[in-house]
Amino acid sequence: IQSGQEAYDIDDNIVSSFTDPGMITVDGGGGGTPTDDFTLSVGSASVETGDTVCLPISVANFNSILGMEWSLDYDPALLEFVQVENFNLKDLSESAFGLPGMGTNQPGAVKLSWLDLAAQGVTLVDGTVIFDACFVAVGNGTTQVGFDQSTTLEITDSDENILPFVLNEGTVDI
Repeated sequence: IQSGQEAYDIDDNIVSSFTDPGMITVDGGGGGTPTDDFTLSVGSASVETGDTVCLPISVANFNSILGMEWSLDYDPALLEFVQVENFNLKDLSESAFGLPGMGTNQPGAVKLSWLDLAAQGVTLVDGTVIFDACFVAVGNGTTQVGFDQSTTLEITDSDENILPFVLNEGTVDI
């Protein structure tokens, strides 16, 4: 708290205050050059074996998006899929996902197929987390959580254009 500022408790009494300096590190999500292309980013984390970790999947340049299809990949020897949660995109729910071990999906992949059901196109603020992918750390080491570019990876806007994209992988240190 700076000089001249005061802190109050719930009963409006002035209370002692202290400051603890901190540091903020800003990372553009991939360390690369800023782009106007649609961008998908996976968060990173450090966890202990046996802990559950939920990685945020965020977007940038999500402008008038009509649909997208892609696969989120992880190492099943180090991470065990638990669930997808915290949906922050219109019409997105667990039913939009092909989960590991279900149907044709193999362990190590979570497939997303999402459409704007109103067919108008959705726009989101840069940095919006559209969902979290949750895992249990079952091994030791470092693993990437990213996007499988060998399968369908397509982003479509409201004019039905397939958009260029940038993919930023996350890392889990166990």
